[in-house]
Amino acid sequence: MLPSGGPSHEEVIDDSKQTNDDLTEEISILREQVEVLTRKSEFLAAELERTSDQLIEATAWVQAESQKNNSAKEAIKCQMSQLKELAAKIPQGCSAEHQIRFLTCATF
Repeated sequence: MLPSGGPSHEEVIDDSKQTNDDLTEEISILREQVEVLTRKSEFLAAELERTSDQLIEATAWVQAESQKNNSAKEAIKCQMSQLKELAAKIPQGCSAEHQIRFLTCATF
């Protein structure tokens, strides 16, 4: 220490060197953290893309199944309507055998 009470030139250099070493170590740690976070980010981006693709495929499948379902409902509704029309044409009082024959002949 100098007689004036201030730090010596060597002490200032030592303090600066220690500060520099501390900052260099901190930079190294931060760089490692950046690398780790970059890898995590890349992994999550790939995972998000894969999940998005799966969602698109699932949505397309659901839409196709919904269309099939609606077509099937429409076909059933049409057949029920045709059956009701045929049932209305069956003469009253016919036996079950005659009703079956009538329906068979009416559909061909």
